[in-house]
Amino acid sequence: MIFLRRIVASPNVILFLGIAVFVWTWFLSLILQLWVIPHFFSHAGSNEGLVILDSFGFHEQAKQKAAEISTLGWSVWELRPYGQSPVGFASAFYVFFGTSPQSFLPFNALVHALSACIVLTILRKYFSIYPSLIGSLIFVLNPASFEWVAQIHRDGIFILGTLLFILGWINFFDDYDDLRQKNLKYFLRLSLIFIIGIFVIWVGRPYWIQITLILTIFFGGFLLCLRVFDGQPFDLRRISICLCIVTMLIFFQLLLTSGKTAYTVTYVPSQIEEGIQSGGGGGSSKPEGGIPSGSSTYTYQHSDWLPWAFEKHVYQIAMIRGNNLILGGNTLVDASYRFDSLMSFLSYFPRALQIGLLSPLPNLWVGQGSTPAMTAARKIMGPVTVVFYFSLVGAIMGVYFLRKRPSFWITYLNLLLGILVFAVITPNVGTIIRYRYGFYMLLVAIGVAVWCEICMKKTKDLSRLRS
Repeated sequence: MIFLRRIVASPNVILFLGIAVFVWTWFLSLILQLWVIPHFFSHAGSNEGLVILDSFGFHEQAKQKAAEISTLGWSVWELRPYGQSPVGFASAFYVFFGTSPQSFLPFNALVHALSACIVLTILRKYFSIYPSLIGSLIFVLNPASFEWVAQIHRDGIFILGTLLFILGWINFFDDYDDLRQKNLKYFLRLSLIFIIGIFVIWVGRPYWIQITLILTIFFGGFLLCLRVFDGQPFDLRRISICLCIVTMLIFFQLLLTSGKTAYTVTYVPSQIEEGIQSGGGGGSSKPEGGIPSGSSTYTYQHSDWLPWAFEKHVYQIAMIRGNNLILGGNTLVDASYRFDSLMSFLSYFPRALQIGLLSPLPNLWVGQGSTPAMTAARKIMGPVTVVFYFSLVGAIMGVYFLRKRPSFWITYLNLLLGILVFAVITPNVGTIIRYRYGFYMLLVAIGVAVWCEICMKKTKDLSRLRS
């Protein structure tokens, strides 16, 4: 016990946590691949320790790439062959350590350990050491993490990039006073973290770069607002007024530049038909995307106030959601709901946030999953989800304790936006749980840390939270 206290009190506690998580993750992943999966599952790929369908394809592609590298040399190695980064990383490990999925486990363990270290670093910005450490362990020990930690997938890479991006912006906001006094070299050093985060996000999920760019512009504007109120204490009301004025200016600009012509986009599930029919002259254009699932034709009605240059992104989201519906699955939710207009898209946000924050709902804690592994996972996720619900209450209370910290608001905005986007574009709860992990589990970790601070009844810690 004394030894553990010394480790926690050590300035190298983050390093110790990373090493412990690396060893634990690698060890447990080996047990899953070498013994649990081959003995308890009998479907294709289980003899090699794979249970996730995507991992089968990544494994075969990595073996092909490894054979190509062995024959032609490292000049043919690619970071994202076939557009998939897990294939690139796995093929490199296969060349050195053999074409077995176990060869890739150290990489997954390293990525998970780095994520744990970043979570601890983020929590230490707001909480004392013990609550931060417990919150970090909750982030690490979620059984859902082994869906990619013990497999071949890109979720861990995406999670790592997301956490680096969030940490980078937290540093910017928390060190705002120093930014006004330090030189360019100090500014670039702070920028390095979230630049690396953006690169890692691109490696994991390139399409998320669009979201990071939008957030970067918004957070940059938020920092500019702080600069406008330079020398004054942080006041959320002043910042809100400034942002509302900017939003109103953008809104009125859209009203002035938009036409009154209504566009109708027709989806035909049985054939590829993309087009926009204009009520007045002006030709036509072709939106990008696939064809959503459905047994009958339905239309997307373009609003008469928002220019198509903006609303086409809503159309594309509708197409992405429709394409995801085609994939099916046993955990589909709101499969009959269609984004057939801008208002139907916006009105779905409360429901999407409910699904993103509270999934899996109790009806998915039992029953058959899409694979035997997913059926077993349902029995585990029920009790775990109850713990997460309790943690989310702590995250809500954290709004009170951390409300005066600008970095807290940009962190929560990032987390909620990530959860919301994936709940909107993905109608499969199982996929949502995987995609949202970095955002959702950091929110849960914050909630756990808040509960720990309260339960420890340390007045000085709670007063520090409010400062």
